[in-house]
Amino acid sequence: METARQAISFGASEYLKKPFDLEHIQTVVARCFRNYYVNTQHETAIRQDVNAAKNNFLEIVSHELNTPMNGILGFLELLEGTSLNEDQAEYVATIRDCSLKYFEHVQDILTYAKISMSESEISRGAFNPATLVLKLIGEAEIPDSLQVNSGIPEDLPEVVAGAEQEIRIVVRKLLLNAIKFTKEGRIDIAVRAEALSAAQLRLVFTVVDTGEGIDPKLLENGRIFDAFTQGDSSLRRAHEGLGLGLSLCKSIADRLEGSIRVESERGKGSTFTFDCVVVVD
Repeated sequence: METARQAISFGASEYLKKPFDLEHIQTVVARCFRNYYVNTQHETAIRQDVNAAKNNFLEIVSHELNTPMNGILGFLELLEGTSLNEDQAEYVATIRDCSLKYFEHVQDILTYAKISMSESEISRGAFNPATLVLKLIGEAEIPDSLQVNSGIPEDLPEVVAGAEQEIRIVVRKLLLNAIKFTKEGRIDIAVRAEALSAAQLRLVFTVVDTGEGIDPKLLENGRIFDAFTQGDSSLRRAHEGLGLGLSLCKSIADRLEGSIRVESERGKGSTFTFDCVVVVD
């Protein structure tokens, strides 16, 4: 009994006596199994409750931040429509640009946190891949020094079913990154479909730019996709950002059981490829 007490004090849940008795062994094993089952169910319930609480918290935070930001942007738009002198118009434009950058950063953090939760839901819906690409190009602020071309094959399906919202986030991030790191030249954004079965397709998006390229050290072991990673992390860096965009893209690609890859050479631009599986609608 002293040995049994020591064993239990060190974490054992049960003990067996010698000489062994089959009925006693069966009773002990049954008790151990019940304890394991109860504990496992309890841990699963706790994990589900915690994830539900996390998801609810992120939804509340997103709503509470979006509401005042939409008000700020809405009233800035109204203010721009009033009689402003040149300096005032410049001030309003600066406030709008800063607000949009702040809004983008907040959304990146919230989306990254939500996607990182393995139990978070993935959107499902029907969409047109070509329309998705063309809308993203139309929404982007493209400087005059850049030419953006779209590549959409004639045999691309008009309607597919899949995670439109998440796919849009990835392709948008890749396009905005290409614009950000390409001062002049061209950007080619294309989408094609590869048949996997009668009901499934693999959508392959590519974004090619003629920008400055990526430091080879960041390409080693996929470091470029690590969270908060930037080519220049100093406060005097030429390009702003949290270094979260590509990590968010990688997290989404993993959740969609797809992939994201990059090829780049200093001074010769970069090519990002993102693929995921969708259903023929």
